[in-house]
Amino acid sequence: MRYISECYRNEGLPGEAMKWARRALAELSTHRENWYACEKAAYYLNDWRGVVYYGELAESINIRSQTCINEAEAWGAPLYDLLCVGYWKTGQPEKSLIAAERAIELDGNDERIRLNVEFLKGAVSA
Repeated sequence: MRYISECYRNEGLPGEAMKWARRALAELSTHRENWYACEKAAYYLNDWRGVVYYGELAESINIRSQTCINEAEAWGAPLYDLLCVGYWKTGQPEKSLIAAERAIELDGNDERIRLNVEFLKGAVSA
């Protein structure tokens, strides 16, 4: 269902992508990957509160399954990168900075995220 969600997102149909991401979540809510799929779908719908909701719940799952449906993206910087945007868009700059710093911890080579951290440090201290 997550793969179907991605296909719809890639076809420019974010509403359908969210529908399938939620179906995956309804089937198995104990895996971070399904919460992350909803976070990503919410991002493409510009549903910032949804990004925060799904992202925080994804983050709360800290035991990685050892099954074939495990996806590295849900355990890396992208989860926190989306949370960073969600927090910023919902008026939570301090949390946005924390999420961006976590993303850069997980992917120190991403220049865009590094620049986001610098911007957010300035915004939070202003």
